[in-house]
Amino acid sequence: MSDVWFTACIKNDVPRLIELSKSFKNARDKRPSDPAKQIFQGFTTLHYACYFNCAPSVQYLLNLEADDLTNSAHQIQAPGFSKFSKCKLHSNSSCLQIALLRASAQSINCILQYIDSHDTKIVGNIDDSGFNNLVTASMCHGTIVKSVFFNKKLLQTELSQIRTGNFTPVMNAAYYGRPLVAAIFVKLSQQKEFQEYIFKQLLTRDEQKLTCIEICQSEIDYVKYGTSLAYKKQVIQQYRKLMRRAFTWAESKGYKVDDFLKKESVEEIIKGGKDLDDYQQQLIIAKAIIAGLSVACVGLTGVVIKLTTE
Repeated sequence: MSDVWFTACIKNDVPRLIELSKSFKNARDKRPSDPAKQIFQGFTTLHYACYFNCAPSVQYLLNLEADDLTNSAHQIQAPGFSKFSKCKLHSNSSCLQIALLRASAQSINCILQYIDSHDTKIVGNIDDSGFNNLVTASMCHGTIVKSVFFNKKLLQTELSQIRTGNFTPVMNAAYYGRPLVAAIFVKLSQQKEFQEYIFKQLLTRDEQKLTCIEICQSEIDYVKYGTSLAYKKQVIQQYRKLMRRAFTWAESKGYKVDDFLKKESVEEIIKGGKDLDDYQQQLIIAKAIIAGLSVACVGLTGVVIKLTTE
């Protein structure tokens, strides 16, 4: 019978949701998962509303199910992450993480408004892979992520949750080539209350001992992650400027950066080895052509892979 509850949600039938809420609020989908039919076992109605970007339903359901998390992992189509790759939605993910991966902009706005006016477990939630909302947002593209990163409640709680590791927002922006996210960190680093967290993330190496700049210069599957060489170059430029400020900040605070420097000079770290060269550009073009994507050469900015199939 709970099918009628989920159907009312997807149809944005708020009067019907109100009518059914006493019987079905917090109900979870018991049907076996079928990603082809976009059925996900364990989803609440709010999860579906965020998945399908049903903003009127989201606005109503937040008052009933905001703190409910996913109870199992699913592979989902995630246009907020990439049009060409599915993404794993981890167990214990929040409704905001679902909306981010799905690029559900209107739903994200509803959730952020709710966060601003309510005490909710959405803020500070960490899923089973160690991701919070900011980590998920740092993997995504699109201007909507700005609203997430500039939400004071999320920033004040979640930026301080992240210290080291391979999944910091700063590292994600480097790996996935997200220049908008990198630019946001440059902006936020000008605010004293966030400097420590951003600079420490920037001055941390990953498990392979790579800096953020080296991560950004590494070869990744550009098509899979919906980015481009031009985007990666923009991130490198942003992070080189930010790295200089991070070193200056660390020195002023008396922090030892020997482990980070690894016997290299500050300038060598900021340079981060070789820039992305012609060979890498040609390799990216070849991969794009094999994948059936159109490729455009854009002057000095490098190669941009258009995210539309021919």
